[in-house]
Amino acid sequence: MKKQSIIIAILISLPFFSSGIVFAGAEDDAFRVAVEELFDTYSSANMKKDTDGYMALWDENGVKMVPNSPAIKGKSAIEELKRKKNKNPDDLTMEIIVEDSQVAGEFGFAHGTFSVSVKPKGDGDTKLIAGNYLTIFKKQADGSWKIYRDNISYNPAPK
Repeated sequence: MKKQSIIIAILISLPFFSSGIVFAGAEDDAFRVAVEELFDTYSSANMKKDTDGYMALWDENGVKMVPNSPAIKGKSAIEELKRKKNKNPDDLTMEIIVEDSQVAGEFGFAHGTFSVSVKPKGDGDTKLIAGNYLTIFKKQADGSWKIYRDNISYNPAPK
């Protein structure tokens, strides 16, 4: 009976192993390169205030989550907010560091740190913002990756 149960369990599990389904995230060099390129474009688009370039990185059903605000759901809502923010004349620089990236089927994630420096046009002190992010990507029909869920948190301000 025990031997029969083991054989049944193996037979039931076999399709999962042979289909390439990964149950836990796995390191994937191609995915990491795609994420790093995507974040380079993300940073560049933010610094240039290029809303179209920024929005090209998002899945239609994307959700952006920032501290102290309701989640922004859907590409059109994210775009509306981004267009408003890009009217701000301040200059900014941005750096995103990928600490880890893993992929599981049609989803992948990356987490790490970011820093943003905001220099007001005219007078004013430069404001430094730093924090952490966790981003989930969804593989598109064409094989590209798009931002599906994006969540950030801010580090405490230096004292």
